[in-house]
Amino acid sequence: MDDHAAVRAGLKHLISSRPGWSVCGEAENGAQALALALELKPSAIVMDISMPGIDGLEATRQIRQQLPNTEVLIVSQQ
Repeated sequence: MDDHAAVRAGLKHLISSRPGWSVCGEAENGAQALALALELKPSAIVMDISMPGIDGLEATRQIRQQLPNTEVLIVSQQ
């Protein structure tokens, strides 16, 4: 989940190229990331640390609270 479309496209390509891996959703802000995670219940999430609205850290806190078995990898372009 990232607020930059080009970054999301690159990550999606990288993840989808791995055998047995697939991308089930993508979001451009923290609120969208949280809503999609709760709806799709993925096994893993790649989360940008700084996104508009709810930032990646807060979205991750809420996701881990509600979906404790979902792993979250936080990335940053800083």
